[in-house]
Amino acid sequence: MWAVRGPLWIVSTKSIIFKFKLGPIFFHTLTRTKLAIVFSLAILLTTIATIDLDQASYGLQLKDSETQCREGQVLVFRAISNNYVCVFEYTAERWVELGIAEMVEQEVQEESMKNEVQEDSMQEQNVVYDDGIFQLVQVAENVYSFGNPMASFSLVLVTDEGVIVGDPVNKNHSEVMLKAIRTVTDQPIKYLIYSHNHWDHTGGGQVLKNEGAIILSHIDARDWLLENPNQNVVVADEVWEGNLKEIILGNKTLELHHFGPSHGEGMTVFYLPEEKIIFIVDIVTPKRLAFTIMPDFSPMEWERTLIEVEKLNFDTAMFGHKRALGPALEVKEVREYLQDLRAEIFSMMQEGVNPFMIPSTLELPKYQDWEFYDEWLEMNAWRIFLEPHMGW
Repeated sequence: MWAVRGPLWIVSTKSIIFKFKLGPIFFHTLTRTKLAIVFSLAILLTTIATIDLDQASYGLQLKDSETQCREGQVLVFRAISNNYVCVFEYTAERWVELGIAEMVEQEVQEESMKNEVQEDSMQEQNVVYDDGIFQLVQVAENVYSFGNPMASFSLVLVTDEGVIVGDPVNKNHSEVMLKAIRTVTDQPIKYLIYSHNHWDHTGGGQVLKNEGAIILSHIDARDWLLENPNQNVVVADEVWEGNLKEIILGNKTLELHHFGPSHGEGMTVFYLPEEKIIFIVDIVTPKRLAFTIMPDFSPMEWERTLIEVEKLNFDTAMFGHKRALGPALEVKEVREYLQDLRAEIFSMMQEGVNPFMIPSTLELPKYQDWEFYDEWLEMNAWRIFLEPHMGW
């Protein structure tokens, strides 16, 4: 006979309803599999119940009475814990109704128009090659983005001593990219650099290797590819280690930055300091929710990485998905989305909402116009919710 103790929550599935309350509950007819599920949930619930939420949710960082919250959030004072936090307006209203917080009046600061003007100007892209599927877009002098909005993009950097390419994507992508490159330069392909280990960005490298390119990746990406071979992926010829590698080719300087774990292995952010441009793959896709269940992402480390990326002096971001480029502001927006999602999850837990109901009931109106809001928000929420409890 088995007994489980825990807080008062109800967990529902299509076939089973488990009720955990203060006192023993006996399970007489459960199969071993179902019993294992019960214990897993019980352990998780007990873990959640013992969390100091103010410490666990670094998305709810403590503020002071003069703090200016970011757009869409308001400052509240929580009498019980005697501190100030920034939360979404609808969360603040619920807290006020429950009598656990008071809103703090603040003057609204006008937001700079610089980023809006820059974003509008980027809608007019300089397309120099278009075959109806793929485009080569000039981002700056001798800096190009090649790809397809429905798939992926590559970086093309032309120098007076050769061409550097970031990510081959796949065989067809690379073959058309080579053709497009030849419309703007006859310089040889000197380097092909992998942004990280994932096959959907590293496929097709043989096309450029056949042109004489040296394939380069971070050592972590190379090691993973050696352990997980794919017939369409060529392992790097050379590797770099640590957090920074500088490549000088002709009249161009390219910095490769690795900020530690965030997504995949060996995630590399390409930075052109003179042009103030970055090429950032997967960890920033503008105005789109994180991909499904955030596969192979470490959300907390992802947020930390984006904070480090924002410290680089850049005006333009080139992306690996959705569109060729956008303003630096869009890197910040993705980081804020992750933090806002985490903050809302923990604020709902503080209100006493059943944790297992949070992902399906949580709303973030600030991001409702982003792509896949309806499809992916719940999956994103589960991932953020589980990370601090399971280490996954």
